[in-house]
Amino acid sequence: MLDLNMNLMLLLVGSVFLLLGVYMLCDYLWYVHNAVKTQGRISRVDEYQSKDSDRRVRTLYRPYFEFSVHNMRYEVKSNTSYYRKTMKEDDQVDILFIPGNENSARLARANNPVMACMFIVLGLPALYLGVAS
Repeated sequence: MLDLNMNLMLLLVGSVFLLLGVYMLCDYLWYVHNAVKTQGRISRVDEYQSKDSDRRVRTLYRPYFEFSVHNMRYEVKSNTSYYRKTMKEDDQVDILFIPGNENSARLARANNPVMACMFIVLGLPALYLGVAS
C-alpha cells in the first residue's frame, strides 16, 4: 500500500512539474518568436519584503521599466523580482514586447528558459520512478 501511494505521488508530482515546465518552455519560445525587441530604461526599482518557506524575511527588488513605441510611452512592472539590486534607475535595458500588447512587455534579460528546463529536469525522474517502481 505504501509503495502504491508513493508511486502515485511521484507520478502526480512528476506530471505537474513536467507539464509546468513544458508550458513555460512553450511560452518562452512563443514569446521569443513573436516579440519585438526595443530599448528602454529602468524607471524605478521597488524594494519589498517577502517571507520564504523557511520563514526568513528577504528583501526583493522589482524593476519598473519604460519604453516608447509609435510615440506612445509605456511603463511596465517587471514580472520578475531579484534578490539583489541588479538594476538601478535610468539603466538602459532591452525590452521584448508583443505588438498590440505592449503593457505585457518583459525585460529581455528576465525572459529565459532556465526555470522551464529545471521543472522538466525535476519532473522526468519523478515520472520515471513512479512508473518504474
